[in-house]
Amino acid sequence: YAVSRVTPGTNLLALYALLGHRLGGWRLALAAVAVGALLPASLAVLIAYAYSHSTSPMVTAIMAGARAGGVAVFLGAAVRLLKPQLVAHPRTGVAFAVLAFLVVWMLPVSLFVVLLVSGAAGSLWLRSAP
Repeated sequence: YAVSRVTPGTNLLALYALLGHRLGGWRLALAAVAVGALLPASLAVLIAYAYSHSTSPMVTAIMAGARAGGVAVFLGAAVRLLKPQLVAHPRTGVAFAVLAFLVVWMLPVSLFVVLLVSGAAGSLWLRSAP
């Protein structure tokens, strides 16, 4: 288990390999990784493909909900990043928030791009005084 914690993001994969090797050598380790990682990932890809190519009203509603969840995550990140700036620089922080809102509302720009550009601009103009 300690070996599996060395590489973040691959903990389960490393744990499958470690347990497989302990229980049955390298053959079982490879089988455990193949079944434990490739099978669920393949299943997830197939389900995503089926959802994206479906015309069912229920699937359409589910995908709309997923998009709304993604937008909520980006807006939550923007609020968490902007909140300290509104305290330190109230007028400039509000100007940034209004400008970002107007850009997203008026132009076909991804929220991710707006978040990146706002972060870069904010690091230039909203720095704390040394």
